[in-house]
Amino acid sequence: MKQLPIWMLLLISSQAAMSQSNFKPNLFDQDIHYYNPAHIPLDTGQNARILLQGQYKVIANESEVWQKNPNVYAAYTGRLKSTSSYVSGSILYDQYSFFTRNVVSAGYTHVFQLNQRQRLSVGMMGKMSLDSMNLNQFVTYQDQNLGKRLNALPDLDAGIVYQSGRLMLGISTRNVFNFSTKLEALVLTQSQRAIHVNGSYLFSLGKNVSLKPFLMYSREKRTTVDLGAHLRLYQKVGFGYYLSVLQLRGIYSMDIQVSPKMNLGISYDKSAIYTDHHVDFALRYRL
Repeated sequence: MKQLPIWMLLLISSQAAMSQSNFKPNLFDQDIHYYNPAHIPLDTGQNARILLQGQYKVIANESEVWQKNPNVYAAYTGRLKSTSSYVSGSILYDQYSFFTRNVVSAGYTHVFQLNQRQRLSVGMMGKMSLDSMNLNQFVTYQDQNLGKRLNALPDLDAGIVYQSGRLMLGISTRNVFNFSTKLEALVLTQSQRAIHVNGSYLFSLGKNVSLKPFLMYSREKRTTVDLGAHLRLYQKVGFGYYLSVLQLRGIYSMDIQVSPKMNLGISYDKSAIYTDHHVDFALRYRL
């Protein structure tokens, strides 16, 4: 293949960066494990949980080139024989135009009981991103067959969570190594490093009503600040609202406990300054 001109390399590199995985679950109040491997989504006496989540992204005036397929995310968290140790694994499918990313992850979390009210959780998650890129679908040059490219990017997530009674504080970093692949010296794909800091407090408003305000600060390609609250009634139905402040994006969610083991959730978001919006569906099943 002939050497590509610099303008084409820059175009491919910039558009590849735009299309890479930016999956952000809108139902994260219950699923912070995606952001912090130290957060365990299991209550006392529960041994394992399966999460299946889909996210549909609607892009205003999208062209055929930038068609976005739904994200699919599946995760498992299970308790080992030691009640203080947990294992987890997940698969993420993210396809955007000519770029597809599949991420396979496996992690371990240990909980240190400091006293009757306080505990500290430490978790790590190893991951492998398999990035497939069909350059012919995006651009052609002098009848060259630019072909498909498949790259593998290993990386690591790590985090800690401190809990004292109903207070929870967490900090985590994702994609610690920040590896990248290149096309003729220009970055083609990269695991974007991110830092997340989150906190929440659970208030009991009566025998069957609880309210959990929460806050999350994230620094990835750009800074985001999310704040909101989740209201739960009779341990059966939940309603949530949070605002992604810097994007002026409001997120509305609802979930229902359809059986002792199964929970179904849905959310919708819309921004006052961006044209895209999302619809999320989630199924949680406790084993």
